Amino acid sequence: MGGCCKQSVRRPPVLLLLPLLLLAIGVELRSATFLGKPPRGPRQLPALFGAPHREVGCCGAAPCREAAASLAEDLGAVQVEGADTYTGLASSLEGRARAGCSFLEGAAVTYHAAQGYYALTATKDLPAGTVVLDEQRLPASEVPGFLHPRTIDDVPPCIMGFPLALVPRIVFEASPSLMRSLRVSLNSYGPLSLYGLGTSANHACAPTARRVTSKDGLSSIVTTEAVAAGDEITLSYLPDLGASPRWRRQLEIFWRYGFWCRCRHCESRRPAPEG
Repeated sequence: MGGCCKQSVRRPPVLLLLPLLLLAIGVELRSATFLGKPPRGPRQLPALFGAPHREVGCCGAAPCREAAASLAEDLGAVQVEGADTYTGLASSLEGRARAGCSFLEGAAVTYHAAQGYYALTATKDLPAGTVVLDEQRLPASEVPGFLHPRTIDDVPPCIMGFPLALVPRIVFEASPSLMRSLRVSLNSYGPLSLYGLGTSANHACAPTARRVTSKDGLSSIVTTEAVAAGDEITLSYLPDLGASPRWRRQLEIFWRYGFWCRCRHCESRRPAPEG
């Protein structure tokens, strides 16, 4: 899903966040993998509803199909372009060109198999102000298959407050366009602008980099503080949260992207730094 101040969205009222807290607690109790792992972007969230839906055995009734079709239409159905992996594309000039990346230096896309997530990682010590990646906005008709969610099992429990955890699995299986639409919603920057390798950067409430974009669609990831070799280069998905309290940051990120933030600042219960 990551990376990036993704896009500015209307912040939900506090009262609308409370039901999502209950949903988050329910998901946590259902799956021990929801919390207690290293911080992940929305693309890296594991399946949280697949098994329960298989047990329910939904028949795929018309209301379910209609709801899926409506959500797909709202988000915008588009064409999938391949199913390459982040690491595969980042490892070659040809692959980076296909992903719209014109410059990648001092960083690499890494895959953490034990935890099952991708990350943008520094390959050397980087001072603040270092440009590590330049990429061009992808054509509107392209939604690469490597973007999160790659499979039905990757679908987060909610997006923009819509409780995807309650949608039967068969709805996703019967509607490939819905999966493509979820990739657009989770990875868009600004007005449905999609980028390639930069979306591998995970979220942190106190990020080490920021995304800078131009009107012609060129986007750069620039470090905002020194990053040691081997450390993750992180971005804030909702930078306007500023110094909001931890509970608000976590609930709003869950409301928008469907994952519970466990970054160092959330774990330390400190407010995120402003700016």
